[in-house]
Amino acid sequence: MAAGRPKVNIDKALVKKLAALHCTVDEIADIVGCGRATIYREAKEELDAGRSEGKKLLRTMQDKRISRKLL
Repeated sequence: MAAGRPKVNIDKALVKKLAALHCTVDEIADIVGCGRATIYREAKEELDAGRSEGKKLLRTMQDKRISRKLL
């Protein structure tokens, strides 16, 4: 029998969505129900991908807004 905490199943799609919304790792961990170290260990790729998507979307929206002001 294994010692320690029970295994947490992380919804990696949710991690990616929350990261895209610019949630902090602490906020994501709280919502998912685990510790921040678990997010980094088990969902690092989704965390990074979500952050990249969020930055891209933000820059796209800023660009559209600036373009409208220049016209």
